[in-house]
Amino acid sequence: MAKNKKKLAVLDNNDDDRTITRKKVEALNKGRWNVVQEMLQEVQANSIVEGKENVPLTQEIEIMKQAIKDEYKDEPETLKLLEDYMPGYTGIKYWLTLDGWDSAVMEKVRGSFKFSKTRRAKVMDYLFEKAGKGDTKAMELFLKISGDLESGKENKRNKEMDDYHKFNEILHRRKK
Repeated sequence: MAKNKKKLAVLDNNDDDRTITRKKVEALNKGRWNVVQEMLQEVQANSIVEGKENVPLTQEIEIMKQAIKDEYKDEPETLKLLEDYMPGYTGIKYWLTLDGWDSAVMEKVRGSFKFSKTRRAKVMDYLFEKAGKGDTKAMELFLKISGDLESGKENKRNKEMDDYHKFNEILHRRKK
């Protein structure tokens, strides 16, 4: 994760220690999510990419804490600030319910090239080879995915294939 440029936190003389810590962490934010939240999202995305989707939250929190220590080991003030800011289990569990959390995690998965053009091409090559050996299911799937085969009900749209094509379009759309 790239280190954030430091912004100045606007502090009020009436702020308590927790509020001061929160404002300083918010000053490190690049976008909607704070640094600690982004670290947890990266941990969750890495778990998904590695095929470990049911990692306990307590284990993810420990991985996140270690990642923060590794990332900010050369910046002791920032490290201390982030450690002080770290909420408890309940607070972190609340983050998982925030609107847009799952989308942010999936965006990080997408950024890890889990769904790359190369991997999709490998799957298509595999299906083509199996189809060439007489596997009719592989042949049908290959032709459907490539768009060369419409199901027997030509006038009816296949919702699953439409969703698949929309998903691929979103994944590989060029950023402006």
